[in-house]
Amino acid sequence: MLKICLCLLAIRCAFSEENVPVPKSNYAIEGEVIFPSEGLTSAKGHVQTRILLNHGQHIGFVKADGSFKIDGLTNGSYIVQVENVDFLFEPIRVDISTRGNLRARKLSTIQPNSVNQLPYPLKLSAREQTRYFRKREEWRVTDFIFSPTFLMLGLPMLVLLVIPKLVANDPEMQKEMESMQMPKMDMPDVSEMMANFFGGNPKQKKKAIGSGASPSQPSSSKRNGMGFFNSFAQWLGVGKKQVNICVIGLDNSGKTTVLNQLKTPDTRVSNIVPTVGLTVTNFTSPYINFNAFDMSGQSKYRNLWDSYYATSEGLMFVVDSADRLRISVARDELWMLLDHKDLVNRKIPILVLANKMDEKDAMTSAEITSSLGLDMVRGRAWHIASTCALTGAGLPAALEWLSTNIKNYLDEKAQAGN
Repeated sequence: MLKICLCLLAIRCAFSEENVPVPKSNYAIEGEVIFPSEGLTSAKGHVQTRILLNHGQHIGFVKADGSFKIDGLTNGSYIVQVENVDFLFEPIRVDISTRGNLRARKLSTIQPNSVNQLPYPLKLSAREQTRYFRKREEWRVTDFIFSPTFLMLGLPMLVLLVIPKLVANDPEMQKEMESMQMPKMDMPDVSEMMANFFGGNPKQKKKAIGSGASPSQPSSSKRNGMGFFNSFAQWLGVGKKQVNICVIGLDNSGKTTVLNQLKTPDTRVSNIVPTVGLTVTNFTSPYINFNAFDMSGQSKYRNLWDSYYATSEGLMFVVDSADRLRISVARDELWMLLDHKDLVNRKIPILVLANKMDEKDAMTSAEITSSLGLDMVRGRAWHIASTCALTGAGLPAALEWLSTNIKNYLDEKAQAGN
């Protein structure tokens, strides 16, 4: 009896082992990548397109006809992503059952349990074309008329021109002014104001000088008017030097956050996203208006940096003080920059920002100076400043140094040209 039981038990175990599913590795995900008809003129774009499964766990390439196939997959779930430099694609999810059935659906990070099934084989269409530059805003006349600069400059000048006419045509107002012992308003000539405003010196009228007469001096009201417009223009920032600077550094060093902190409070943004390609940010110092080229620090975009060296009068190199592993990479990029043909003979100043100084393991300015080899920089003004882009600590003094040295560089350049 015992022998019979043992035989039955052995037979049952044998059948159980046969029914255990064994993962297979002969499944495949295939489909087609569809580009806009006007987006590609040749098969080159297809060849340069990659298909990533689970963020690079499996990698496939697109054929010239747009088709792709990735073999050697086991059952499970896969995130399918299309990597192309010119177009953006939505990632999708493909589930492979133990029986080899494939089901594709849209990937939703907001509602991960929602199912929006897609046809299979896959048809992956481009969502939009990658935009590396912001579209320039259209200029309209109304934008100029209602701009703060025009309203603050044009309206006061209009008032100065209209009030004397009103006083001259209203006898009652003239009598009232005389009773109040107010002198007749002597308004400065508009041509004099504009000449002084743009040229720096008032336009002198030529008057005939008779015997015993002396040249007339500008009245006090005119001098006061000129001083008012000069002060007003200085307060508005009109006439400041326009300067281009390159803001460069490795990715995640905080370049965009630094520039956001340098802008006026009403123009700052609360959500900082990594820069793709290039963005242009404008900010100002007491005597310079800056156009800052915020260059992406990702390795695939660093070849764009040297396109803007020739037109820049200053450099801002941002370093992550807490990133000790990549400080050598930052050093290599810095010295490649300094040895570039558009910079090696132009001694424009360079400001190094040791950013994220609030981090626990942040390097000191002295450590970063040594790691970057700044002591070996010759014939060029440079400065390193510890900063925190989130709070703005250290940025005002750093910007003051950069403004002063750019101004000195431009003055020396102008003197050498003369």
